Amino acid sequence: MNIKQLEYFIYLSDSLNFSRTAQHFYVSQPAITHQMNTLEDELKVRLFIRTKRKVILTPAGTSFYNEIKDILTRIRIAITKAQNYNREFTSNISIGYGSNDEVKYMSEILKLYKHKSPHIYVHLQTAAYEEKTNLFVNNKLDILFTTKESIATCTNANYFELFTSKFVCIFPKEHPLSTHTVININELPCDSFVILNPLQSPQEMTRVQNKIQENYPNAVIYLSDSPYTAYAMIKGGYGIAIMPDFASPTDSDLSIIPLAINESISFGICWHKNVVQPEIKTFVAITKEVYHATTKHV
Repeated sequence: MNIKQLEYFIYLSDSLNFSRTAQHFYVSQPAITHQMNTLEDELKVRLFIRTKRKVILTPAGTSFYNEIKDILTRIRIAITKAQNYNREFTSNISIGYGSNDEVKYMSEILKLYKHKSPHIYVHLQTAAYEEKTNLFVNNKLDILFTTKESIATCTNANYFELFTSKFVCIFPKEHPLSTHTVININELPCDSFVILNPLQSPQEMTRVQNKIQENYPNAVIYLSDSPYTAYAMIKGGYGIAIMPDFASPTDSDLSIIPLAINESISFGICWHKNVVQPEIKTFVAITKEVYHATTKHV
């Protein structure tokens, strides 16, 4: 088993097309077939079901794909880091966050950090809340941007709050309630809601979404895997959404109205206790400075 063989397997699993996989890697189709046969022989499992019309991943193939894709990504990162170290970098930091909506000043932070620490290799990684928390807990990340509640059980973590977020209702612009200045939870239309997947959301947000569902048990619930797909569904007339204000869009077709509810979200930066690496301390300090300066001018 080798890296190129695994790359063939990943691409073939995504495309389910031997011809397209061969074209992508500039090799012959028989070469791809041979490599997959060899891989199956080494693993002693059947990864694909092949017919004249289609290619299907077997259950064993799906399991192997889910595990090996992440491993291959880490191998590529390790190779890149090693090559970079050989050229110009003296150290590295890994940073996890959810999206640029959460960390609005990431580009400014990175710009200042690159100026101050030009020889530090920075690896940014986006992930859902539970995934990025697990990466941090397992020391796969040096720095984590997240909610306070997400790392409440992590005993080896320092946390610094960057801002507090309130909840808002997101309506289509033409909705009758879009002219309100604030919305009470019992004023919400009860026909349909667009909610974010609980597995990809902060616990505080899931708690509010559960409260909405309890208050409106007969409402139709549409699950969304990201704020952006939720925005599309709201504009398409499938329902309204409740989100933290930091995730709310700047969109002329949508109205953002504060929700009268006591729940709020503490969002901040997290790093491991007893950190001695100056590159990590520098990044945390710059982040604090950027948010402090921004808060002063709000």
